[in-house]
Amino acid sequence: MKTFSQIIIIILIIVFVLVLDIITNNMTEKYIKKIESEMANIERVIDEKTEKLKEQTNNLDKMWKDIENKMSYYSEHNELEKVSLNIKLLKKQIEIEEYNLAKQSISEINYILEHIEEKQKLKIKNIF
Repeated sequence: MKTFSQIIIIILIIVFVLVLDIITNNMTEKYIKKIESEMANIERVIDEKTEKLKEQTNNLDKMWKDIENKMSYYSEHNELEKVSLNIKLLKKQIEIEEYNLAKQSISEINYILEHIEEKQKLKIKNIF
């Protein structure tokens, strides 16, 4: 009887971990899609070189700060800091009108976000 109750507890813990992983994975996907959408908007208007571009990068920065605060509970801080750094860099590049460098920063941010999303997924290679 004692081993049966231990098995039940272990199964409950495993189910809890899996459910928690599914929830955090869905949240991460939602957040990353939101940021990628905003960056796609920036990339679309980057060649127009308007004041709207600075406004959009400020919106991106605010949006990321909010998302970073939420994701910091369950994601690796190093990865989140890389995105923050690149968003700050993107803002500065747009301020000084270095649009080619800004496009490069957008690509780097997209790459890091894809990496974060891939890392969050429950896969054998991510476990070991």
